[in-house]
Amino acid sequence: MGSGKGGYLFIDTHHLTLSNQSAVSANSFGIGDAGNLQIKTNQITLAQGGEITSAAAQAVGGNIRISASTLIDLQDSKITTSVHGGKGNGGNITIEHPNFVILDKSKIVAQADEGYGGNIRIAAEQFIKSPDSLISASSRLGLDGEVRIDSPAVDLDAMLILLPGGYVEAQLKKCNIKEELDNPNTFTVKPRLMSPPLLK
Repeated sequence: MGSGKGGYLFIDTHHLTLSNQSAVSANSFGIGDAGNLQIKTNQITLAQGGEITSAAAQAVGGNIRISASTLIDLQDSKITTSVHGGKGNGGNITIEHPNFVILDKSKIVAQADEGYGGNIRIAAEQFIKSPDSLISASSRLGLDGEVRIDSPAVDLDAMLILLPGGYVEAQLKKCNIKEELDNPNTFTVKPRLMSPPLLK
């Protein structure tokens, strides 16, 4: 969707949607620092490889700051800051103010090579993460960054309800036909009988 080389990239929109490998990026492919990226929106939806990224080849990683009022929904997508080589520190990722942050098979990653890993901070009313999603602030050779989540996390596994394995087998009660046929001139209703008697 857009890209920057160093410097600062600001996006202010009502609803940001990225899908099918589309991306918003502030990358540096040379020796310069990666750009800082700020997004202000009501809702962000990333799906099918959608990406928000700030990356540097050899320098300092850029920072990503996202402010959303309602929802940040990642489906098989990622938000990343990275330094691919050298001693530059990784960029920071800050997500603030949404009601919901949902990660479904997705990643939020701040990584460095030799420098300090970037920090990740998420502040949301509800934070929902699938077991196969990843949040990581790491450095290959340096010190890892810090991950801080200010939200009551929701465990999707704990929300599953296991039904009991037993079941009830339904059976029909047998009718006492012989007893009724012995006296065809009377019709008697008995609780144990399931159907009326047969008549000659």
